[in-house]
Amino acid sequence: MANLVSLIYATPTVVIPNFLCLTLTPSNQIIHPGRVYGYFKDWDGKTGYDPKKLPLLYGGLDDASADAIQSLDDEIQAIKREITRRYPQIDMSSLNPIKQRISDNYKDSIKDFSTLKSVFNTNDGYAKNVFPTVPHPDGKSVVLNTKSRFFSEDIPYGLVILKNMGDILGVPMKFT
Repeated sequence: MANLVSLIYATPTVVIPNFLCLTLTPSNQIIHPGRVYGYFKDWDGKTGYDPKKLPLLYGGLDDASADAIQSLDDEIQAIKREITRRYPQIDMSSLNPIKQRISDNYKDSIKDFSTLKSVFNTNDGYAKNVFPTVPHPDGKSVVLNTKSRFFSEDIPYGLVILKNMGDILGVPMKFT
């Protein structure tokens, strides 16, 4: 079936052992909130930003954002370990840490694999993405678009699910 899907959509398709691995795969649900938190954590919610000075979403990833994303991924990996401990029959082998997942998926597009930050910063596949913004009332600057999918999808259908799973399993979710 995977071969057929690969042919139909002209993209490689990988079979995963179960839907739980898909739910927990570190992706947008931790990348976007971690990046936004890392960069905007001290923002007052009102002050506008010069759009020419905003860093690229991924290409300009800073240490604070990389640390936030890593903390969220550490929580996912703790959930994986607890599920595996309680339910050894559930195959969680396809659930890799975020740095490995991005490195595997973009291996031909990344120049520096040494750190999570460098994997984002040197990934040609991520090179031109920008923060979602809207014009500030001053007409010159921009503010973070808090109605973007980063907030309407990644948090309620990503982070909240991770938090609840961690809570149910008794996994400390100090960052989420």
